[in-house]
Amino acid sequence: MVLDDILEYNHQHHIALFRLSSDLIPFGSSPVNMLNWKEEFKEAFHKLGEKAKNYHMRLSMHPGQYTLLNAINEDVLQRSIADLRYHCDILNLMELDDTSKLILHIGGIYGDKMAAIQRFIFVFHHLDEDIKQRLIIENDDRYYTLEDVLYISDKIQIPVIFDNLHHEILPSFPDLNLYQTLLLVQKSWKPKDGRMKIHYSQQDMSRRKGAHATYLDAQQFLMFCRDIRYMDMDMMLEIKTKNLAALQALDILYPEQFQQALVWKNYRYLILRHSLDIFKTITTTQQLEVRRFYELIDQALSTPIDDTQGALCYRMMMNEYLPYLNNTQKIKLQKSMQRYMEGALSEQGLKNCFMSLSAFAKDEENYLFL
Repeated sequence: MVLDDILEYNHQHHIALFRLSSDLIPFGSSPVNMLNWKEEFKEAFHKLGEKAKNYHMRLSMHPGQYTLLNAINEDVLQRSIADLRYHCDILNLMELDDTSKLILHIGGIYGDKMAAIQRFIFVFHHLDEDIKQRLIIENDDRYYTLEDVLYISDKIQIPVIFDNLHHEILPSFPDLNLYQTLLLVQKSWKPKDGRMKIHYSQQDMSRRKGAHATYLDAQQFLMFCRDIRYMDMDMMLEIKTKNLAALQALDILYPEQFQQALVWKNYRYLILRHSLDIFKTITTTQQLEVRRFYELIDQALSTPIDDTQGALCYRMMMNEYLPYLNNTQKIKLQKSMQRYMEGALSEQGLKNCFMSLSAFAKDEENYLFL
């Protein structure tokens, strides 16, 4: 089971916080799903829950943007409640306690923000008790500020999860610094709720406001952590590189565990496509200080892709793949490389070829580049 592998990976890499996918059961909350999945997968979820508890792993789920407890449309509302029921059932089947939370945004404003808030509060009070015990609410970047969410939290006595990027885009409490703001959030968490959680992300400067960055900027992250260094909390990273961003964060916070040779495997081809000079610097330096290493990574990623390095990059990858491939696979890759060099195959087409062969090549590092 893939989720079992993920929990093992997290444990081996000292990642103790994980958000379960909402897609564990396709159409899990939809009436089109006629499978009695709770009975069918009862034992599997039990075993997963036991593993998470044995590893002291803290799990949560985040229902999607269409789960709206303040919806005006009755059908949307009932589907939203059913979706919360589905998410809660998964955590219940894993036999996780109430510290495993469901994270939810407040929803729309529908032309009257206060009425929408009151509607959310009213619906919350009519939810099943186990859902209410797991639910926590988050500020967003369009409608509901942290101040709004704390107001709702006070009315229904559930925790608030702070999202730094949303707060930067739609701010409140202008006279408070980050530490003081988080002290307000912390008050919404009771002992039964477990450790306070926050969401951390960075702005992707090439996309719309609020879009999460693909890579973790080490300096930005370190500055944020310095401001909250005296607080005990869980931080969920919302960065597109997912587990690699988590490992990078751990390296930055705990530099004594940094292993450059292992980490470099994840980045080398990506960096080569951006900067040959930085590629050479890192490759020829046996051990860089962790902050310097990620400083060079950030510097390379801030520069445009160097189109002149494509052939070199893909040839290096091909030479690493070939020993693991059978004759048919080797011929496929070599022909694709030749067509790419002749201009008959696009770069994306060549990437697709590498991707199709990655499992056979036992490749676990190059997916960041591809």
